[in-house]
Amino acid sequence: MMLLCRSVSHLKFWKAVTSAALAAVLLLLLVLPGYGQSAAPTPAPTQADRPRIAVLLFQLGFTNPQWTQNWDISLGVTELIEEALFSAGRYRIVERRQIEQVLKEQGFGGSGSVDPSTAAKVGRVLGVQRFVTGTVTQFDLKAAGGIAIPGAGVGLYRAQVDLTGRVIDTTNGEIVAIVRGSGKSEGILVLAQIQGVTFGGGAFRQSVLGKALDQAIQDLVSKLNGSMTQ
Repeated sequence: MMLLCRSVSHLKFWKAVTSAALAAVLLLLLVLPGYGQSAAPTPAPTQADRPRIAVLLFQLGFTNPQWTQNWDISLGVTELIEEALFSAGRYRIVERRQIEQVLKEQGFGGSGSVDPSTAAKVGRVLGVQRFVTGTVTQFDLKAAGGIAIPGAGVGLYRAQVDLTGRVIDTTNGEIVAIVRGSGKSEGILVLAQIQGVTFGGGAFRQSVLGKALDQAIQDLVSKLNGSMTQ
């Protein structure tokens, strides 16, 4: 009988100890700062936090009068890349006229004349951390066979556009990244119509050549974004 009483007493004792310990733990958790609250979301970078960059004129790495006599491809591609980088929402981008004005004042012929050896000087004047420049290495449209109307320039065409981009650090003039973007598209095209549209306009962008260029730019800009956030 005495043993049974002792067992009951021990059981009551340990229940009391357990309850007291549990209450202490709960009290401690309640007073800890931030307990039970979700972590505050990381604030999006403000305009002032975004790196300031300048997109220099992309050069042509091919010669094809079929396209160059109708369009300023160098300027057109540069503006589309600039637009895509701006849409990424990660950068402050220097306006093109400001770039050309500074280059003229510094005695440079144009934005194509900025290279690693001159980037640091021009970068300081413009107040940019990075230059983005590059080359249009392929801008091609070929008949793909199949559907065709002889003599009318109507048929199935295959387009391919390849771009090479370089990122230059303006603090030391070093090339910190070289990336490539590529795009392909295929579809029915009236050749005479594509030659008469505005480069970068709605009709151009809906063409097989415009779609290939858009793919190449998106591919390039995705890789540029990765290289400039490392």
